[in-house]
Amino acid sequence: ILLSALRALVASAVMGAAVYGIALLGQWEQGTSLRNIAVLGLTVISGVLIFFVMAYVLRSPELTHLLSMVKQRLGRGRA
Repeated sequence: ILLSALRALVASAVMGAAVYGIALLGQWEQGTSLRNIAVLGLTVISGVLIFFVMAYVLRSPELTHLLSMVKQRLGRGRA
């Protein structure tokens, strides 16, 4: 369990650093603007992608299990 938690911690730290850097592109003091909405969307999408890529690189057993379930589900849907 400790190793799994460490993997999640590393993936989260990398994601957090990347998301923070992307969020700096926003001009948040201006309030709601098209730029800020785009930066927010990019930040959220990037965060999700980076976390999953890091979990894959770190060979997270939870992600491996999730991917096998998705592949199994998609395989059944085609039959």
